[in-house]
Amino acid sequence: MCGIAGFTRFNKKNYDATIVIEQMCNKIAHRGPDGYGYENQEKISLGHRRLSIVDLEGGAQPIYNPNNNSYIVFNGEIYNYKKLQKELKLRNYELKTSSDTEVVLALYEIHGLDFLQYLEGMFAIAIWDQNKEKLILAKDRMGEKPIYYHIKDGDIVFSSELKSIVTHPEVPRIISPEAFNKFLTYEYIPSPHTILKNIHKVEAGEIICFDKNGATKNFYWNYPSHNHLEGDINFSKDELVHQLDELLRTSIETRLMADVPVGVLLSGGIDSSLVTAIASEFTDKLQSFSIYFNEKSYDESNYIKKITSKFSLNHHSEYLSSKDMVSIFDKLGNIMDEPMADPSIVPTYFLSKMTSKKVKTVLGGDGADEIFAGYPTYTANKLIQAYNVIPFEIRTSLTNFTKSLIGKAIPVSNNNISLDFKLKQFFRGANVASEVRFFRWMGGFIDQEKRDVINKDFLEQSLSVFPYEDINRLLSRVNILNETDRLLYLSQKMYLMDDILVKTDRASMQNSLEIRAPFLDHNIVEFAAALPSRFKLRGLKTKYILKELALKYIPSEIVNRPKKGFGIPITEWLKNDLKEPMMDLLSKKSLDKDGILNYQGVNTLIKEHLEGSANNRKLIWTLLTFQLWNREFNASI
Repeated sequence: MCGIAGFTRFNKKNYDATIVIEQMCNKIAHRGPDGYGYENQEKISLGHRRLSIVDLEGGAQPIYNPNNNSYIVFNGEIYNYKKLQKELKLRNYELKTSSDTEVVLALYEIHGLDFLQYLEGMFAIAIWDQNKEKLILAKDRMGEKPIYYHIKDGDIVFSSELKSIVTHPEVPRIISPEAFNKFLTYEYIPSPHTILKNIHKVEAGEIICFDKNGATKNFYWNYPSHNHLEGDINFSKDELVHQLDELLRTSIETRLMADVPVGVLLSGGIDSSLVTAIASEFTDKLQSFSIYFNEKSYDESNYIKKITSKFSLNHHSEYLSSKDMVSIFDKLGNIMDEPMADPSIVPTYFLSKMTSKKVKTVLGGDGADEIFAGYPTYTANKLIQAYNVIPFEIRTSLTNFTKSLIGKAIPVSNNNISLDFKLKQFFRGANVASEVRFFRWMGGFIDQEKRDVINKDFLEQSLSVFPYEDINRLLSRVNILNETDRLLYLSQKMYLMDDILVKTDRASMQNSLEIRAPFLDHNIVEFAAALPSRFKLRGLKTKYILKELALKYIPSEIVNRPKKGFGIPITEWLKNDLKEPMMDLLSKKSLDKDGILNYQGVNTLIKEHLEGSANNRKLIWTLLTFQLWNREFNASI
C-alpha cells in the first residue's frame, strides 16, 4: 500500500516543481515508509511513497513502459496480477519487474482506457501518457483507495490525502459551506465533495482523463441494479449459500497473496469471525489482532476468545482506555485528514498501531453490513413503515409522549446502543422519505439543530444546498425498485465509501498497515445485488444469507448475537478524561476565532450532556472532530 501525488504543468507556474512534489509526498510518508520516487518533466510531476508488500526488490515507482513514454504511480493491490502477468508474457510483452503496478501499465498500453475492466483489487491509479499528454486518474470499483484532485487554470493537482494536496502552492484552503452542512448531516462528507472548495474526490468506479483541454469523467463500473421480483430466482437457499461460500473463499484466498505475512483483524462479530475462520484454512498459525474495552457494553473479548480458541490463532490484543484516547486526541485532525465524526477511528488507529508491529497486511470484515443488510437501521425501517400506518395525530402524540419519557421513566444511558438512544434515533426518522430517514438514523444533526450551533453569518451559506441532494444524484444512476435494495445501494455509495473505508484507510495507513476487505470483491457485491432482498433482510433478520453461510464455520452464538459495531465509550469519556480538551476546543474564544460555530448553542449541548439530561455524544463529537481538523489545517471561510 502506498501514497501517490502529482500535478500537470501545461501552463508555466512560478514554483519549483521538484520541491513541490517532494513536499507533497513528505506529507504522506506514513503511507509508504519503505521508499520513494519522483518523475519531473516539463508538463508532469509524479511522486510515490512505497509500502512494500509485493515484489519487495523490484517494485519501486514510478514505473515506466518499455518505450519510456508512459509512467504510472499506483496505490493498492491487484489480486489477479499473476494471472495477468502470464497472459502478458504469452503476448511477448516485456516485463522488467514482478510487481502488479507494471501489469497495470502494460494493460493500459494494450487496451487503452478499457484496461480497468481486467483488474480485480483495490486501487488508486495515476498514469501519464506522454504521447497524448494526458493524465488518467482511476479508483477501484468500491472506492477503497483515495484520490483527491483540484483543477485550476488548465492544470490538475492530485494526491492520496487532503493534507498533501493543500501543500501545493496553487491549492487554497477555503471551507465549503455546503460541504460543512453535509458533514454535520452525515458525520462525513459524501463524494465527490470535500470540506474544501474546489477540491474533489474521485468516486468509486470512476475514471478521469485530463489534458490541456480539461477533464472528462466516466464510470467504468456501476452498481448492478437487477430489480428482481420476489420468486424470480431459480436457486434454492442451499445453492445460494454454496455460491456465496465459493465466492468468499476465493476472495479470501486471493487477498492472502503477498510477499510478506498476512494477518486478520478480529472484532468478535460475524463478519471478521467468518473471514478469520476461512483464512485459517489457508494459513498455518494465522495471526489475529483485537482491541478490548473495560466498559462492559463495548467489550467483545468473550466472543473473540471463542474464535481464537476454536481456530488455534496466534492472537494479539490490547485494552483501550480513555487515557489512550487523550494521548492521541490532538493528533486526530491530522489522522482523519478530512473531518469525519466516526469515533471508531480511534480503536481502529490503536488496533492498526498494535498490528503494524507484527505484520504489514491484514484482512478485515468491512463491507458485509452494507452489502447484506447488517445494520439495525434496515430492520428499523421495516418497523417504522408499520408505525406510519397509525393515523398522523396519534403518531404525533405517541412521539411526544415517548420523547418526554427519555430522561425520566427511561433514563439517559452511557451504554452502547442503549434504549434511550434507540428511541431517540427512531423518532428522528419519522415522517420523512425512507432514504432520508436511513441517513438521519446513521448521521448527526438535523436542520433545526444546525440552526442552533452554526454562526448566523455562516448559516445561510451552509443551508443554501439541500444536504440530501446526493441521495437523488446517486439514485438517478440506477433503477432499483425494492426499497431495501435502494438503501443498500446508497449505504455502499455513501456510508461505506466515505465513512467506513475512509476511517479504515486513514487509521491503518497512519501506521503503515494495509487492510484488505474480502467482502468488497466486486464478484461478491454483484452476487448480493442480484439476490432478492428477502435473502438479505428476511423479516427482521439481518444478513440472512451470510448468517446461513456463517453457521457452517463459526459458533451459532456469534452468528446470532446482536450487532454492536466498533464503538468506543465516548459518552462517559466526554464527561471525564476528554472534558478538558472538549471545553478548550469548544470554548467561546476558540469558536469566535473561527467564526463558524455559535458558542451559545454549542454550550447548551455540552451542558445538557454533562448534567446527564441528554446524551449529546454524537453531536458534540461531530463538532469536536471538525475543530480538531481545522486546528490542524487552518482553513478559512
